Amino acid sequence: VIYISSGGNSEGVFTNVAQFGQNWKVYKSEDGGAEWTDITLNLPSEPQFVIKHQDQSPVNDLYLGTTVGVYHINDNMTEWEVFDLNLPNVPVVDLSINTEEATITAGTYGRGVWQSPIEVVKADTDISLTAINSNNTVQCEGLNPVITVKNNGLNSFNAVDINYYVDDILYTYTYNGSINPGQTKEIELPGNNEIAFGEHKLKIETVVANDAFDTNNFLSAAFTTNMPG
Repeated sequence: VIYISSGGNSEGVFTNVAQFGQNWKVYKSEDGGAEWTDITLNLPSEPQFVIKHQDQSPVNDLYLGTTVGVYHINDNMTEWEVFDLNLPNVPVVDLSINTEEATITAGTYGRGVWQSPIEVVKADTDISLTAINSNNTVQCEGLNPVITVKNNGLNSFNAVDINYYVDDILYTYTYNGSINPGQTKEIELPGNNEIAFGEHKLKIETVVANDAFDTNNFLSAAFTTNMPG
């Protein structure tokens, strides 16, 4: 899904894409930009500087920075709401959302940086691959990858399927063990001593049944293997 707002720069100068005309609008596309839907709804006619989608939000929370502050909407709402929480009446030119800390940070034009708590709704099942601990390191006599995963959902799960590609060659492993909501787990994958010495590419994917999001399941790294000692 793509979201776009028609607005201006931090000085209020109009910088709209020509196809959207001279009105301040917010649009959504679900087909890569071929077709657009107007989701402006009740927004006032004013320039919009930045729009951000909250990652891994089951209800697609959106935050919009405009010339007078911040607006918020999601799939459960029929109108945009003012999201001020003591924010002054000021142009908001940038937004950053941190779902781990449940905060949104607003960069303003002339009034500094402001931060507010936000609601983070968890999906029933969501696993994320947070780190490849062997990233950009020298591996002796093959590869012995270690990864860190996190249960971002509300349900526990007892198995994680892991697909990892070394130079596009697929290897698979299933981790069997309980991972509770909010818990992180370090998993050591089986060693492979048949990988030739030199530089290699590593791509890892984590898979659980009924995972709500797949955008946080992939990481890539580079590593170097030494010749056997």
